[in-house]
Amino acid sequence: MTDVPIYRLKPKVSRLMFPQYFYMILLALGLFGAVFINMLILQIKATATILISIGIFIFVIIIVNLFSIYVKNSKREYDFFQDHITDGKKEISLAQPFQSEQNMIDRSFNTATIKLGKEKLTSIPNDQRIINYIQSLVEFQNRA
Repeated sequence: MTDVPIYRLKPKVSRLMFPQYFYMILLALGLFGAVFINMLILQIKATATILISIGIFIFVIIIVNLFSIYVKNSKREYDFFQDHITDGKKEISLAQPFQSEQNMIDRSFNTATIKLGKEKLTSIPNDQRIINYIQSLVEFQNRA
């Protein structure tokens, strides 16, 4: 018999995707630059049509990649049990020190990062009720 979670929490997908946008833009620029430099080295005449086609191809690849990352992140959730939390395949024990923190990106998206020992729960909505609930689970587990 499998355990039924006492609480299920979905992280904010927009916060999870934000860094990915920058990585993809840098990747697109680097890839376009590498193609352009190769065309210069090989002395291939770069017409506007060729450059636009390459740019569109790179753009389509980036969009497909971002969509697949979005689908993966939208399925992500944290399942809370009496003594542990699962993040997909990973199991995190609640019998660890609890710490809630926010970085600059977290403040922009109104999210928080929960640290349980060495493990992190990222992109948790910064609702004080949720953070208090997680903290009470940790305190209960530490007293037991």
